[in-house]
Amino acid sequence: SSGGLPAGSVTSATLADGAASGTKLTMPTGSVIQTVEGSTTTQESPTGQNYVMFLQKDITPSATANNVFVNAVIQYGIQTQSNTDEGLGFKLTRTVSGTETTLYESDDPYDVYAYGSAAGVVEVRSHKPIQFLDTGISTTSAATYKLYARDYSGGTVYVCTANAKSTIHLMEIKG
Repeated sequence: SSGGLPAGSVTSATLADGAASGTKLTMPTGSVIQTVEGSTTTQESPTGQNYVMFLQKDITPSATANNVFVNAVIQYGIQTQSNTDEGLGFKLTRTVSGTETTLYESDDPYDVYAYGSAAGVVEVRSHKPIQFLDTGISTTSAATYKLYARDYSGGTVYVCTANAKSTIHLMEIKG
């Protein structure tokens, strides 16, 4: 018994909708605990094969056993001349207590690429999704997820071309 009631007398069927909340609510593994979103429309143009950080967002997990699912959509543009190529590479990192860890970085020099085989300027505008399940976070401290971009050749590249929006969604997942 509990609280003077016989064992089994209160079931989920006898509770009012929404009666269990906060620490009284047990979420099954895989449930989304919280979601935060960040976005930017600030155009950046990385050069010299150097990474430029263009978007970041913080999340504070509620338990060390939980994971964070990262869903980013990066809007980009590439301009290149005939018979030349250009590309962009991306990187996703997580920083906790001053320690930055790379979670994703292109295996090839380019995540996205354009080759100018026609006469004149070739321009490509599109988006690159990055999805990553961060199972190694193990903290209840604030975690900052950052997106970086860099160029890989001699053309012109942008993120948030013409101020189009890039986004990052962070979802804490019950572990």
